[in-house]
Amino acid sequence: MICHGAKRMAGVNRQMSRSEVVLLPMSRFVHPNLNRRPAYMSEKLADDNMSLMLHKVCAGLSHDLRVDGAWMRRAFMSGRFDRQARSSWEWAWSGLPECVTPHLHALCALTIRELAWGMREVFGEDAGGLAHYLNQWGENPHKPLPTGEGVCILIKSIDDVPPPALAMRPDHPNRTDVEGGLTILELNDVKYGIETLVLNEHQDRYR
Repeated sequence: MICHGAKRMAGVNRQMSRSEVVLLPMSRFVHPNLNRRPAYMSEKLADDNMSLMLHKVCAGLSHDLRVDGAWMRRAFMSGRFDRQARSSWEWAWSGLPECVTPHLHALCALTIRELAWGMREVFGEDAGGLAHYLNQWGENPHKPLPTGEGVCILIKSIDDVPPPALAMRPDHPNRTDVEGGLTILELNDVKYGIETLVLNEHQDRYR
């Protein structure tokens, strides 16, 4: 589960007229920084995050056109969208709030190049109104990549917690034990929530 608390990110302007901004040529998105995935975001967790994102906005879409997070991420990663992935993303994109746009990279682990290519593939040269946002990296590939600041991912399995976060003992500055038996571990601007008892048992086992 993802608890969104992210602020609206400057530069996201999906309402901008399609005739005003078009996506820069894909040759502008080949820099190594734009092919990086966020550190410590596993494939499974990224698939789960995308699934949750799609589930929230595709409730009204015909079941035969829905896809899960793994399917959608593979479409973006390959640049090839079949009928289901294309229809599902067109539907989802019309309902996703702008504040989650950075999470496509930070939580769903899609690179800026994959996002640029995929959005152009589905929506054309205006990239579904995201051209202005993506062009920031086409113009300056050294620009810091989007983060998951303000988001808490509630983790059910200890195996899904990134190893550096698992090592955070109670006195770690990025660890917070809160009421109700939940522990928040912050890593790379993303907060991971895990049951305190589960975390402590794991740490005791590998002390």
